[in-house]
Amino acid sequence: MPWKDGSGRWRGWVRDAAGIRRKVSLAEAKNREQAKRLEQDLRMKARRQREGLEPLATENRWTVRHLLRWWLDTYVVGTPSERQEEGRFRLYFDGAGIIALPVAALNSAQLEVFLQHWSQKGLGPASLNKLRAAVRTAWNRARKAGKVQGPNPAADVQPRKVPKRAPAFLEADEVPRLLAQLSPRDRPIAAVAVYAGLRKGELFGLRKADVDLGRRLLMVRRSYDHDSTKGAREEAVPIAAALVPYLESTIEAEPGELLFPKADGSMRTDGDALGERMRRALGRAGVVTGYLHSCRRCKAKGVAKRHVEEHPDNERRRCPDCGMLLWAKPVPKKLRLHDTRHTTATLLLSGGADLYAVARILRHTDPKVTFETYAHLVPGYLHAQIDRLSAVVSPMANIDGSNSVPTASNNVPAASGTETPDPTGARALVPSVLRTGSEDPLSQCSVAPPVPPPLPQHQITALDDSENKPASGSVEWRAWQESNLRPAASKAAALSS
Repeated sequence: MPWKDGSGRWRGWVRDAAGIRRKVSLAEAKNREQAKRLEQDLRMKARRQREGLEPLATENRWTVRHLLRWWLDTYVVGTPSERQEEGRFRLYFDGAGIIALPVAALNSAQLEVFLQHWSQKGLGPASLNKLRAAVRTAWNRARKAGKVQGPNPAADVQPRKVPKRAPAFLEADEVPRLLAQLSPRDRPIAAVAVYAGLRKGELFGLRKADVDLGRRLLMVRRSYDHDSTKGAREEAVPIAAALVPYLESTIEAEPGELLFPKADGSMRTDGDALGERMRRALGRAGVVTGYLHSCRRCKAKGVAKRHVEEHPDNERRRCPDCGMLLWAKPVPKKLRLHDTRHTTATLLLSGGADLYAVARILRHTDPKVTFETYAHLVPGYLHAQIDRLSAVVSPMANIDGSNSVPTASNNVPAASGTETPDPTGARALVPSVLRTGSEDPLSQCSVAPPVPPPLPQHQITALDDSENKPASGSVEWRAWQESNLRPAASKAAALSS
């Protein structure tokens, strides 16, 4: 039964969608009858929500900060992506204007303006898509939990197009050179990364119990100290024969249960700069793209614009300003720790492994990812497919059906040198991929192959007569006839009028 409080406003009791009895304000009621009707309407609405006949009310006090924070604390905490998502929230969302917006007021236009702001700051398309995905995922999770309702504002925001680049990888001869320049503690980690294709968190989360040298299997169960990997499943990776000595020495050298711990025995974290140490080792191994030659004397004197040169070699050179020998600093080949997975796939494919086996070794959930990323690296794959054109398309032939072709010597000037003229002219028309020998003579001239002569007048007249058409038994004659069709009499009259 509604009642008036001390300020003269009507109030009532309603059991909400969760079944909890709550005190509600009936501020629009002017008398007891209106208060009863409002209380009854609220009770009926809550009952329909409990029975699923009406959507739950939106959390009106929620802002975008509350939405993202609820998603991070409920679904992201304890997962391998926790550190990345927390850092993304702290760097890009926290402090932005969109974070204080009520969830009910958030729309696609405001989210697009937010993404454009960071795009102008230099953020790449892949990173912008991750910001959009965070809002989209948080909204979908909250809607399923009954926290928000309505369309997802991220659905109408167009994802940025990310350019696809060829994966970076090490060549077969560069792998032993890299391993030789690494420290004894880093060498087995890099070897497992190259020979097994493990991710960084999976490498640091390995335990000695995960290594089965008898069956040559490596169990990938966790990422760092999380209980699951990126794919949220436990899988076995075969151990290559060349990897066995590295694992044996590591198991004997490390006293604890971790396979690759820190010096104090604790687990390595995401902040471990193994990728940077690998790049420096590449520089020492000579796996470089060039050398930067700089003057250290000019640098010590504080010269504003010290002399710097870039060369592909590390030959001794002198500074043109002071005459001192330049210091050659190697520029290592661009390589991330994650690129060791690309190296695994590339070397496997170059060695003859099939794409399905590579997908299983890399533990891709969808083999389509493996195919789209590495199919072009299969030796001879695209060449074998493009050469099918050579088997289907036959060399050009004359109109009369013969295999001889017009002589090119009458139209193409002879090239100076030792090239012997072709008496049949076949080299002028047969594609160079179908014959062997030296360079195609037509590649050095701009004269096109000769065009077949026009038909005589009596043959053209015969073609116009439908009752006296010549037999078109050969494919060449039909092709010539169909490519030189003449309009019928009625059509010719219409065109001329």
